[in-house]
Amino acid sequence: MTALPRGAEAAIAAVLVVSMVRAFFGRPPRRSDAVAAAGWMLAGLMLLGTVLLAGADARPRGVLTAAAVEAVCVAGWWLRGLREDGGGSEDDSGLPPPDWDDFDRRRESWSRPRELA
Repeated sequence: MTALPRGAEAAIAAVLVVSMVRAFFGRPPRRSDAVAAAGWMLAGLMLLGTVLLAGADARPRGVLTAAAVEAVCVAGWWLRGLREDGGGSEDDSGLPPPDWDDFDRRRESWSRPRELA
Protein backbone atom coordinates (compact mmCIF):
# COMPACT_ATOMS: atom_id res chain seq x y z
CA MET A 1 0.00 0.00 0.00
CA THR A 2 1.82 3.10 -1.22
CA ALA A 3 -0.93 5.56 -2.11
CA LEU A 4 -2.32 8.11 0.31
CA PRO A 5 -5.98 7.86 1.24
CA ARG A 6 -8.30 9.85 -1.04
CA GLY A 7 -9.21 12.26 1.74
CA ALA A 8 -5.54 13.05 2.37
CA GLU A 9 -4.93 13.57 -1.35
CA ALA A 10 -7.89 15.94 -1.57
CA ALA A 11 -6.69 17.88 1.49
CA ILE A 12 -3.17 18.19 0.07
CA ALA A 13 -4.55 19.35 -3.29
CA ALA A 14 -6.72 21.98 -1.58
CA VAL A 15 -3.80 23.25 0.49
CA LEU A 16 -1.63 23.47 -2.63
CA VAL A 17 -4.25 25.43 -4.57
CA VAL A 18 -4.82 27.87 -1.70
CA SER A 19 -1.08 28.26 -1.21
CA MET A 20 -0.43 28.99 -4.88
CA VAL A 21 -3.25 31.53 -5.05
CA ARG A 22 -2.00 33.22 -1.88
CA ALA A 23 1.65 33.22 -3.01
CA PHE A 24 1.09 34.64 -6.47
CA PHE A 25 -2.09 36.72 -6.14
CA GLY A 26 -2.27 37.59 -2.45
CA ARG A 27 -0.71 40.50 -0.62
CA PRO A 28 3.07 40.64 -1.20
CA PRO A 29 5.58 41.14 1.60
CA ARG A 30 6.67 44.68 2.47
CA ARG A 31 10.13 44.07 1.08
CA SER A 32 11.61 41.57 -1.26
CA ASP A 33 14.15 39.24 0.30
CA ALA A 34 16.28 37.46 -2.27
CA VAL A 35 18.17 35.50 0.40
CA ALA A 36 14.97 34.09 1.88
CA ALA A 37 13.64 33.35 -1.61
CA ALA A 38 16.87 31.54 -2.51
CA GLY A 39 16.71 29.55 0.73
CA TRP A 40 13.13 28.47 0.09
CA MET A 41 13.93 27.63 -3.53
CA LEU A 42 16.89 25.53 -2.38
CA ALA A 43 14.64 23.75 0.11
CA GLY A 44 12.14 23.05 -2.66
CA LEU A 45 14.84 21.68 -4.92
CA MET A 46 16.21 19.50 -2.12
CA LEU A 47 12.74 18.13 -1.44
CA LEU A 48 12.29 17.43 -5.14
CA GLY A 49 15.67 15.69 -5.17
CA THR A 50 14.50 13.59 -2.24
CA VAL A 51 11.40 12.63 -4.22
CA LEU A 52 13.58 11.58 -7.15
CA LEU A 53 15.90 9.56 -4.92
CA ALA A 54 13.04 7.85 -3.11
CA GLY A 55 11.84 4.78 -4.84
CA ALA A 56 8.54 4.62 -6.68
CA ASP A 57 7.14 2.63 -3.76
CA ALA A 58 8.04 5.26 -1.17
CA ARG A 59 5.00 6.19 0.93
CA PRO A 60 5.78 9.90 1.53
CA ARG A 61 6.44 10.64 -2.15
CA GLY A 62 3.25 12.69 -2.57
CA VAL A 63 3.82 14.53 0.69
CA LEU A 64 7.42 15.37 -0.28
CA THR A 65 6.25 16.64 -3.67
CA ALA A 66 3.61 18.81 -2.00
CA ALA A 67 6.22 20.19 0.42
CA ALA A 68 8.49 21.03 -2.53
CA VAL A 69 5.66 22.92 -4.24
CA GLU A 70 4.94 24.77 -0.99
CA ALA A 71 8.59 25.80 -0.66
CA VAL A 72 8.68 27.12 -4.23
CA CYS A 73 5.44 29.05 -3.58
CA VAL A 74 7.02 30.71 -0.56
CA ALA A 75 10.09 31.58 -2.65
CA GLY A 76 7.83 33.20 -5.24
CA TRP A 77 6.02 35.10 -2.51
CA TRP A 78 9.31 36.53 -1.18
CA LEU A 79 10.20 37.73 -4.67
CA ARG A 80 6.85 39.50 -5.03
CA GLY A 81 8.09 42.27 -2.73
CA LEU A 82 9.61 43.87 -5.81
CA ARG A 83 7.75 46.87 -7.14
CA GLU A 84 5.24 46.21 -9.87
CA ASP A 85 7.16 48.36 -12.38
CA GLY A 86 10.08 45.93 -12.14
CA GLY A 87 12.42 48.40 -10.51
CA GLY A 88 13.57 46.70 -7.35
CA SER A 89 12.31 47.14 -3.82
CA GLU A 90 10.96 50.35 -2.36
CA ASP A 91 13.61 52.80 -1.14
CA ASP A 92 12.87 53.96 2.38
CA SER A 93 16.21 55.66 3.07
CA GLY A 94 14.45 58.93 3.85
CA LEU A 95 16.25 60.82 1.10
CA PRO A 96 14.18 62.90 -1.31
CA PRO A 97 14.05 61.77 -4.92
CA PRO A 98 16.68 63.31 -7.21
CA ASP A 99 15.87 66.63 -8.85
CA TRP A 100 16.63 65.79 -12.47
CA ASP A 101 15.89 69.32 -13.72
CA ASP A 102 18.55 70.70 -11.38
CA PHE A 103 20.94 68.02 -12.55
CA ASP A 104 20.36 68.94 -16.21
CA ARG A 105 20.97 72.62 -15.44
CA ARG A 106 24.24 71.83 -13.69
CA ARG A 107 25.30 69.48 -16.48
CA GLU A 108 24.87 72.30 -19.01
CA SER A 109 27.53 74.28 -17.11
CA TRP A 110 30.01 71.45 -17.58
CA SER A 111 29.96 71.66 -21.34
CA ARG A 112 32.57 73.69 -23.15
CA PRO A 113 33.25 74.33 -26.81
CA ARG A 114 35.07 71.62 -28.71
CA GLU A 115 38.72 72.18 -29.47
CA LEU A 116 40.63 70.64 -32.31
CA ALA A 117 43.36 68.35 -31.20
